[in-house]
Amino acid sequence: MKLVENNGFMPTEDAQDNTRMWLTAEEAAEILRVHLTTVHSMCRRGELIALKVGRDWRISARGLDEKATHGDVHYKLVVETAELSAEKTATRVLAVISEALTRELSRQESKHKLSA
Repeated sequence: MKLVENNGFMPTEDAQDNTRMWLTAEEAAEILRVHLTTVHSMCRRGELIALKVGRDWRISARGLDEKATHGDVHYKLVVETAELSAEKTATRVLAVISEALTRELSRQESKHKLSA
């Protein structure tokens, strides 16, 4: 990768690689071979992993590659699996908190009965 000097600062190759983690909507449209407005619509609907930067969209290169390589079915499966995993984790965390609160309440009740 060719490094270009910018105001006396020369970025490392790693820093330049990190900037390619996010693509412009135009670049994403070219990769997907769709119109730019289609990419904007996909971003608004959450079909692409994207960030809104001012008036522009930045699309995750990895997410776009996943969608282009495996299509919607695989991409949706990955997203649904992640959401399900997060839901199960949240349920487990709430169960642990509930158990801890129940034990503390029992302890407080026992302490109150002994002092009465």
